[in-house]
Amino acid sequence: METIYDHNITSEELISIGDMPKDNYLKIMGRENSLLDLARLYNIRKDRPKSEYYANQLPFDMHTDFFRTINHT
Repeated sequence: METIYDHNITSEELISIGDMPKDNYLKIMGRENSLLDLARLYNIRKDRPKSEYYANQLPFDMHTDFFRTINHT
């Protein structure tokens, strides 16, 4: 499963997403939450195409909530 830890996340980005040690993250995160965090990571990096790539793999409700959140902040 691909996670934020496969994308050279910085300590500042990790704090923005939710500072969780890698071992704990890998134990408890499922695929959908990992995709959401990847979409959030690339949103932080202002890489809209890559953020959308991950967000578009989310279930409809999570996808909608993600875009609603980033468009209102």
